[in-house]
Amino acid sequence: MFTAAAIKIKSRATCLSFILLLATYALSAQELVHDIAPSTKSIVIENTCMVDSTFYFSTKNLETGVKSLWRTDGQTNGTIELINSSQSNAPVNFQKMTAWKGKLFFTSGDEYHKALWVSDGTAIGTKKIQADIGSTTEQDEYKIFFQGKNYLFFISNRDPANYNGIDLWRTDGTAQGTVFLKSLYTNSLINEAYIDINGQFYFIAFHDDLAIRTEQLWKTDGNTLTFLANLTAKPATFSTQRLLKLGNQLILERFHVNENGFTNLLELWKSNGTPGGTAKYTEYNASFAPTYNFKEYIEMNGAIYYTGADHSKAELWKTDGTASGTRMVSEFAGAGSSSRPEGFVVIDNQLLGTAYIANQTRIFTLTGGIGSAYDINLPDYTYYHTSPNYAKLNNQLYFSAYDDIWRTNGITTSKFFTNTSAFGVFQYLAVNNRLLYIGRNEAYVQKLFVCDGTTATELTPQDKPGFIFRKLLGQTSRLVYFLAYDDIHGHEIWRSDGTVAGTFMLKDIRTEKASSSPGNLIALDDKVYFLARNEKTGTELWKVDTKTLAASLHKEFTTDTTQNFNGMAAYNNKGLILTESRYLWQIKSFGVSIDRQNVRTGSYPANFTPSTNRIFFTMEDGQGIELWSSYMGTVSSKVKTISTDVGGSKPILLTDVNGTVFFAAHTYNTGYELWKSNGESNGTVKVKEITAGRTGTVFNYLYNANGTLLFITDNGKKLWKSDGTDAGTIMLKNFGSGLIYNAFAYRQGFTYFVANDPGNGEGLWRTDGSTLELVRPITLNLSSATDFEIVVFKNLLFFKADTQLWKSDGTNAGTQVHLSIPCSNLVSSEEDLFFKGCDANGCELWKSDNVNTYRVKDIHVGAGSSNPRNFLLTNGKLFFAANDGVHGEELWVYKVCSIEKNITDNYLNGVIKKLEVSDKITATSIIMEGASIKHDAGKAIILNPGFQVQNGGIYQAYINGCADDNN
Repeated sequence: MFTAAAIKIKSRATCLSFILLLATYALSAQELVHDIAPSTKSIVIENTCMVDSTFYFSTKNLETGVKSLWRTDGQTNGTIELINSSQSNAPVNFQKMTAWKGKLFFTSGDEYHKALWVSDGTAIGTKKIQADIGSTTEQDEYKIFFQGKNYLFFISNRDPANYNGIDLWRTDGTAQGTVFLKSLYTNSLINEAYIDINGQFYFIAFHDDLAIRTEQLWKTDGNTLTFLANLTAKPATFSTQRLLKLGNQLILERFHVNENGFTNLLELWKSNGTPGGTAKYTEYNASFAPTYNFKEYIEMNGAIYYTGADHSKAELWKTDGTASGTRMVSEFAGAGSSSRPEGFVVIDNQLLGTAYIANQTRIFTLTGGIGSAYDINLPDYTYYHTSPNYAKLNNQLYFSAYDDIWRTNGITTSKFFTNTSAFGVFQYLAVNNRLLYIGRNEAYVQKLFVCDGTTATELTPQDKPGFIFRKLLGQTSRLVYFLAYDDIHGHEIWRSDGTVAGTFMLKDIRTEKASSSPGNLIALDDKVYFLARNEKTGTELWKVDTKTLAASLHKEFTTDTTQNFNGMAAYNNKGLILTESRYLWQIKSFGVSIDRQNVRTGSYPANFTPSTNRIFFTMEDGQGIELWSSYMGTVSSKVKTISTDVGGSKPILLTDVNGTVFFAAHTYNTGYELWKSNGESNGTVKVKEITAGRTGTVFNYLYNANGTLLFITDNGKKLWKSDGTDAGTIMLKNFGSGLIYNAFAYRQGFTYFVANDPGNGEGLWRTDGSTLELVRPITLNLSSATDFEIVVFKNLLFFKADTQLWKSDGTNAGTQVHLSIPCSNLVSSEEDLFFKGCDANGCELWKSDNVNTYRVKDIHVGAGSSNPRNFLLTNGKLFFAANDGVHGEELWVYKVCSIEKNITDNYLNGVIKKLEVSDKITATSIIMEGASIKHDAGKAIILNPGFQVQNGGIYQAYINGCADDNN
């Protein structure tokens, strides 16, 4: 046994008996982990639109967040920035871009308040024409603009709390010509339920009495509204699927909803634009496949040809607006099978498309709409597969079979080009009377080619290092625009006229240093996983080893740069990540595995919330956004369908209180109200309807106050508490015209927060759940309800207020300014409080142990700011994002290290522990048999009398401090 009398270790010159080892190492506490985004680009393309021969696109600068609108005529000097969001009175974004009469129309704004804008392709002609049209959907699959002959029609919701639903507007491109027309009394969006025929705009609306809800057909010329017909005699959901044009008359397709709820009857209506000329002309049994009908359709020779289905069999049908003229044209598949025709085109009075015929996807043709269709044979082949991916060029249809390119006019068919390369045709394009195609190999690498029937010439450049063809953006008759990447320019827009010389980058839009912007940091074992972006991969999942600090791409979810991440979380030593609001993944040591895949894509946040034995989150499954959970890391499942309304209950503010998650959820009859769940369907119930009726309650913040739920409602005005029952949910105080800020901290029986009370002023408050008191008046000087931060550190409260860092022991006298500089991003370990502090040298990483407070390092040297954020403490290290002015915003690490420690612990068998400090360790410990202890100090280790290392115990001492020496 080794016993210390009074030993002070100060240098590396002495070796004590047993295993007392000494060494030195240079201290390096903080460093850049990895330059993930080394390119000189920081731009993404968000939206695009062709307006005649002009190509419009919007960009986002990932460094500044500035969004810009551009237009190009296909030439470098004709590529011009029109407006950007940093300018005064400018759009904040560019959404739902639409072409009409040579101009670009788009919306801009937040979720509930959109403005209508127009651009004629000049900076001065890019202007707002309607300040607030209400809310519009941002989901790509839903249109809001519909081009008419005389007006552009659009739909929106002027009042999100208005349960009359969406409204119909029209505009002629001027402020005075933008007019509200009618409320449609529905929240459903069906793109093809609107159509303009020769200046008459047809649309579906519902009866304005919500109890009746009958579906109605209307029309307008943009000024006068005309009611045409009731489509249902009783309340129904949106049953009309599409409005079609046949000559000058309207054809309407809708489902007939039976008493049993099935939609197996398909109705066809027609209208000449008058009430007397509007009527149903036929119906037939679509069995259980009604959605097959009109999935594809085309007008030819006075009839509409479409994919029709009766008795679950999808074949080629036609309708001419009469019952007798509505019939199956050809039955390609045998009994019980469907040919599912699609890809309809007309060439020289020939209808062509593809259908599944004799276990093959083949081209079919129908001459002039007379007789039956027949499939096309290939010379020398009796069997082939193709797809409706083809191009129409010079009255020929070009398509693929056996990796080769073929062409047909519906009468004669021949091989056009024998393709021997590894790049098969992925997509055809017809440009400048040339046949172009995007080729793709087995590794999903894409290239652009032009083919003359003899050779296929690659148009994508060979002299750009790291060149990648990303995706097609738009096309005119003479030019094709596409997104491409190279290591010099990053992602930029290119154009091609079908020649090598005419294929080039339009403009190098940005040249700033790129940032990877690391975020969503989580810790699993000895790894930190996070989302970061570079120009080549876009935003993807990365990881860093907390020991070696080696960083690498962990999983590339997509081969383009458009992945939508909804959230990440660590629970039960498992990592979860939600993408596109419908793919739930588990993070594995190597890659990821799919946990659940649902049918609907979206951008709703995951709201991951760990609880006692499960993790809760929100997810879209095709029936709306609802509450889900994963029990002890097992496969996830929906907890309960709270609302059957469109969009689901959309739970928000999930907060765990000792195994019960509280949240706000929305239903049609109540609006948002307080709910709770234990993870089971029958344990998921509404706690209290705070505001009666459909208006609902505005919830701002929920907090677990040591087993009691505290929450804020009514835009920061009211403070409540709840024990999970209706009776136990009571208001503690109404701050009236004041404001409660959205951050609480619990300490020794009280919950602390800051608020502005009209009667008592503003300052630090506390409550024990029954009474409230103002601890100390303080001028808060906070920008918003979410601008406040408060943490408990060393049994004291630290918070930001009035551009200073304050601390409090819960008393008036003990509430004082700790540091007189602006501070934010507070996070604490056992020994240190870390935060972003801003002084004359900029905003940098600071720390405090309550006695000493100082800047850790001037990462952005000089007056610049590194703006550290996204802090994560794990394995003795602080990971964060920062910008040093050289590499852009990247991942940094700081090794957390105390100045000194006084150790009196005794270590039992099996204990393995390492302690590092930057200055001095004083130890009075007993290290028993089977224990292994390492002490590492920067200057000295003092072993006081009573320190013992028993037989079989291991003790190692180092004079390295907090260096990464892996000892």
